[in-house]
Amino acid sequence: MTAAHVTVLNVNLAVLQGGEEKPVQIAGAFDRITTPEACTAAGRAIGDMIADNLSRRLQHGQVLA
Repeated sequence: MTAAHVTVLNVNLAVLQGGEEKPVQIAGAFDRITTPEACTAAGRAIGDMIADNLSRRLQHGQVLA
């Protein structure tokens, strides 16, 4: 059995909501990032995950302003 070579990114950010910080944590595993193009793709994927997370919060009645 061979070990897979992957890059794991864990992004922590805070949404400021009514003067209070609400934590958001996103993690993703990607093929090994070795090129600028791979960095761009991983960054876009993380951005999509953050957008999805915030969208779900809005759908469940949270106010993000």
